[in-house]
Amino acid sequence: MRDFADGSMLRPMYEQWIRVQDAGAGVVEETAADLGRIANAFKFVEMAAAVAYANTAGTTALRKAINGASSWTDANKRWLVSIDFGISEPAALETLASLPNSEVRIPDGLEVLARKLRPRRTFHPKCYVFGKLDGSSSNFGCLIGSANMTGGGLAHGTEISAGQIWRGTLSARDRKALANARAALGWFETAWDRSDPVAAILTDYKKIKPVARTRSVEDTTEAGELYEPSGGAVVEGELAVQLANARELWVEVDVLYKNLGPSRPGNQLDLPRGSRVFFGFDPAAVPLNTIFGYVEIQAAGHGWHRKSVRFGNNMMDKVNLPVPGTEGPSSYDHKILLFERQASAAKGLPRFRIRLGTKADLKKWKAAAANHVDLTMSSGRAYGLLF
Repeated sequence: MRDFADGSMLRPMYEQWIRVQDAGAGVVEETAADLGRIANAFKFVEMAAAVAYANTAGTTALRKAINGASSWTDANKRWLVSIDFGISEPAALETLASLPNSEVRIPDGLEVLARKLRPRRTFHPKCYVFGKLDGSSSNFGCLIGSANMTGGGLAHGTEISAGQIWRGTLSARDRKALANARAALGWFETAWDRSDPVAAILTDYKKIKPVARTRSVEDTTEAGELYEPSGGAVVEGELAVQLANARELWVEVDVLYKNLGPSRPGNQLDLPRGSRVFFGFDPAAVPLNTIFGYVEIQAAGHGWHRKSVRFGNNMMDKVNLPVPGTEGPSSYDHKILLFERQASAAKGLPRFRIRLGTKADLKKWKAAAANHVDLTMSSGRAYGLLF
C-alpha cells in the first residue's frame, strides 16, 4: 500500500528513533528536520508544543521545516512557552500567535511578571506533539528531548531527541505503546489549563524584558551568531556553522595561478566565498582584496610559515600556501589538498597543517572521519569538510 503525506492510504506503522544534533560533528538542523518528518507522516488536525524558550530563529526554523506539510495550515495549534528569566523573545511569541488556528499561553505568566521574571518554579519541557491527545485517532507523533524552540535547539546547538510515529491500523503492542504515550502527554492539558493567554502578558513583558538580551542564552554563542548573523554575512546558516566546527577542509586543486613567475608553480589557492570562517575569520562582507588576517601553515617536512587569508579580486576567498619547493611541496597542482586544524600558536595565530593526496587518499580520510560534508563550487571543483 502506498504512503501519502495526507494520510489517505497509510501503511500501518510504528517508528521510533533517537537523534543527536551536534554542530561539532557537522550535524546541523536535525531537530527541525525531525519535526518535518513527523508532520509529513500523516494527516493531523491538532498540534501541541511545550518549550521553555522560543526565539525568532527557532520559529523560523520550525516554520521552514513544517510549512510544507498538508495539515499545517488547518491544524489547531497550541503553544506553551515560558517567559522565565526573560529569555523568550516577544517577537517569537507574536509569530506563534499569528499562525493560522494558533493559540499561545504562558505558564505561570502573570506570576512570573509579578516576580520580575524570576519564576517560583521553572517551566522546562521540550516536547512537540502531532495528533489528538484524546485517543480518537491512531495517527500520532511526538518529538521529545532537549531542544527548545530556538535556533540553538532546532538547528545548531548540541541536542538529543527521541521521536515516535504511530499511524494506520496498529498491532495490539503498538496500540498499548501509543496509549501509554498519550497518557503521559496528557500532562499538557493540565499545564494548558493553568497557563495564562499571551495577550494578557505580552505588553508588560515587552516593558520589563532585559533590553540587552536580544537573543536567548542558547543563541549567544559563536554558532548562534554564524547561523543567524546580524546582517551582511557572505555565508550563514548550516554551512557557516559547519565551516566553524570542521576539523579538516579538503579541496581539489587544478593548476594554481603562476603568481611566483611563469616557470614556477603558484601558491595562491582560491576557495569559495565564506571559507574564511574555517580559518577563524568573520563572515561579514568586505571590499575586494581585503586581508582578513594571518594564519600559520605547515607542510610535511617543513616549518611553520605565516600566511595571509584574503578576499580576492575574483570574489573568492584566497589562501596563500607555503612557497613550493622552499616552504612546502614542489607543487600543489592536480592534487587533493587537506587543511587540518591545529592548536593556535603561542602568538595567537590559528595553525593548520596541510597534506597532499589523491582521490584514493580522500576516500581514506573520509572513512576515518566521524562525519563528512561534500560540497561543490560553482565552477564544479569539489571541496568538503571532515569532522
